[in-house]
Amino acid sequence: MPSTQRYRVVFFKTVGNGYGRDLEICQRAVDVAADSEGSAVAKAIACFCRAEKVRAWTDHADRYAVREAPRRATADDGRPAAEA
Repeated sequence: MPSTQRYRVVFFKTVGNGYGRDLEICQRAVDVAADSEGSAVAKAIACFCRAEKVRAWTDHADRYAVREAPRRATADDGRPAAEA
């Protein structure tokens, strides 16, 4: 059985800047726990669609990128550093 990992799925939209150059704009980053990268993408797409109120993620983004979610800094007692 695979172990659960944390993934960050970032959704991007490419837009023109008026000077003939394209810019890639982050539309939303979603952190999810999943057993695999594919499962993480499926969960993140569902979350993205709910948050953006769209039926398909491609209505609001052009592509996504998946990476390991950053680890949160913790205080000595295990609480997130911001709460310490």
